[in-house]
Amino acid sequence: MPRRRVAVAGEKKRAVAPGRDPDSPEGPLRGDVWQGTVAVTGLGTPDIIMVQLVTPALHLADVYQDILLGVARTLTFTDPTKPEPTPDSEPRAGSVEAAMRNDFG
Repeated sequence: MPRRRVAVAGEKKRAVAPGRDPDSPEGPLRGDVWQGTVAVTGLGTPDIIMVQLVTPALHLADVYQDILLGVARTLTFTDPTKPEPTPDSEPRAGSVEAAMRNDFG
């Protein structure tokens, strides 16, 4: 798998809950949430993918952080301008594709 950089951050914060008009006489409804963010970039590319999860289930923050890291591990970056390889072409030696073809025929 190509190398990439991954950054993850999580924090507990007080946030305004959706659904109530903040200008109502009762004011906005607030509650504690956990907000986690992961940013992934491929080395040598200017592209960045960010994924964010927000939950009021503070006791599940570690689980949500693991989900973010799992998503980050599955992301790949491809060049859409690169021509598609022909089915008869051999993959580059040492590439993930070569390893997959070796394992699965």
